[in-house]
Amino acid sequence: MKRGVPSSQSSSKKAKYTCKFKQQWLKDYENVFRNSSKGTEFAFCTLCNLDLTIAHGGKNDLQKHIKTKTHAENERTRRSIGNINTFFAAGPDENSQVTRAEVMFTNLIAQHNLSFSVADHFSKIVSSMFPDSKVAKNFACGKTKATQILKGKIFSHIQMFFKLFSGLI
Repeated sequence: MKRGVPSSQSSSKKAKYTCKFKQQWLKDYENVFRNSSKGTEFAFCTLCNLDLTIAHGGKNDLQKHIKTKTHAENERTRRSIGNINTFFAAGPDENSQVTRAEVMFTNLIAQHNLSFSVADHFSKIVSSMFPDSKVAKNFACGKTKATQILKGKIFSHIQMFFKLFSGLI
């Protein structure tokens, strides 16, 4: 069975065959792997944010990666946080104020190069700092949500807030 195409045609050496990423694998591993920006001999794991070489083993390399401890932990994490849309579900005006506060706080973390662990601590004490504020009571922006905001995975959901409050952020 032919595994790929020869990468070099040297007369003194055997031809080396390398595997290329196949579009069919997008269906087989839906929302896990995609084409890599490094080339056709790589696959990008969306859970691990990692480019994998598939030149030698092809689909077998993908199956081996799925069985790694890191990938399994990332998969459990993705399942446990649920759908990112639930972070910014449409609701009354108070919810948009909470969302605005969370986005502004995440912006502060990025601007001042603070650790994401600050988000976990701040979220716990903000309601006791401002006991009369409904926004502070509902404020919940831990390191996971702050990371997702900064990575841009939920930017489309908060883009309207940037437009609405562009003069305030």
